[in-house]
Amino acid sequence: MLIMIILPHCLEFMRFLFFFVVRCFDRSWTMNIRRTKKVIQAEYEQLYTGPEFILQTRYGQLLSIVFVAMTYSSGLPVIYLIVFAWMFLTYWIDKILLLRYYRITEGFTKHLAQYVAATLPFSVIIHCLFGLMFFSFPEILITPTDPDYFGNNTQYFNPKRLG
Repeated sequence: MLIMIILPHCLEFMRFLFFFVVRCFDRSWTMNIRRTKKVIQAEYEQLYTGPEFILQTRYGQLLSIVFVAMTYSSGLPVIYLIVFAWMFLTYWIDKILLLRYYRITEGFTKHLAQYVAATLPFSVIIHCLFGLMFFSFPEILITPTDPDYFGNNTQYFNPKRLG
């Protein structure tokens, strides 16, 4: 989960930086976007229009992160913080890349978003089932005591009281 915070964004951000350097080289390292070394309009458009934003992969990443988090968060509550960090970074990185790097894509309809919204309630069911499994295990909250650490002194530690 920690790797998923950084890894999907690194490749896109590195591609963004590579195209930024190539565009700056084309402009002779100036910020004037009208200055270019390209002679043909098609070459200029190919350089200055980024790739299409593939919404399906981002939705797939979102669903995998949410389902893994809801599956294991009963036993590992720190996953909520990891998912928050992923969603926060994904929001801002996608916002920056959509405004500065990706081109306008055609063909996105409401059906994909409706499918993702209809799939998310199943994560709550999985969360409840795995939560029942985690918390119904009888040995989950019992910690074995070390007799060498506590010794036979029952004045300060009574194992029957905590058992």
